Amino acid sequence: MSPGAGAVRQAEGFLEEADLVGPGLFGHRYLPDQPSGTGVVICSPIYAEYFKNYRREVLLARALAAAGAAVQRFQYRNTGLSDDVPGGMTVASMTDDADAAAGALAERCRPDRMILMGVRWGGIVAARAAVRRGGAPLVLWDPVIDPAGYLADIIRVRQVQELTSGADKRHSGSDLVTMLENEGSLVVLDYLIERDLHRSVAPIDVPRLISEAASEAALVLQVSRRSELAEDLALVAAGWQDAGVEVTASSTGHEEAWWFEADRFETEENKMLTRLLIDQTVAWVENLGADR
Repeated sequence: MSPGAGAVRQAEGFLEEADLVGPGLFGHRYLPDQPSGTGVVICSPIYAEYFKNYRREVLLARALAAAGAAVQRFQYRNTGLSDDVPGGMTVASMTDDADAAAGALAERCRPDRMILMGVRWGGIVAARAAVRRGGAPLVLWDPVIDPAGYLADIIRVRQVQELTSGADKRHSGSDLVTMLENEGSLVVLDYLIERDLHRSVAPIDVPRLISEAASEAALVLQVSRRSELAEDLALVAAGWQDAGVEVTASSTGHEEAWWFEADRFETEENKMLTRLLIDQTVAWVENLGADR
């Protein structure tokens, strides 16, 4: 496969390109020397979780490419090196970006099968993009099933921040929600949490969306010490099974402090979790390709 127009890095077994993958949409593409016919689009998480998971996604993309899968990573518009667009980032704009990334990968290497992968909030994006494409195999790492609960967790992070910083004024959870609604945004650990993004997911029945998005097969990896799947994930997995989707779902046995990343990148548990997530995902993708 010949290089694209952007910066190129040749690695053992694959080519890595950095380029625009759509109007104002920046990404990295990984093209194997010996393609298996599988393409994977990775939909990242957001806010602090994006940076916490960034290195993992790079390592995953390279491991998948070394195993023969073409991979597309991208940065949502209004983030990273992608362009800012009017209206800010919403679930709809993120879905457009994921769809554009999948289209760019399809045009570049024409895979026989396209897998949509999402991490945390990116699971919602991957599912919506899969539905738009008529269904696709899904890979989900610790997906957000309850957006309201996700926002509540962010609010708690802000409260912890106020407590540990010795702030003169400490806000209740309801106070912070009111601030978000009235002011349009809320700063948490230097990240700007936008009201419009969270409002944009409110009408979506996320469990139903994810259940309907997968075709053929799905992999769900829950990042938790407990061995059983959380109730919402278990219901999603059951819905897939009822629809005839081949489901692989498990818990990692490791915790992840998604919002508190700075001092945990190099802990031994973090490294073990990274290896487990990547190894299980690559093996699943390879097995899916072998079954074709």
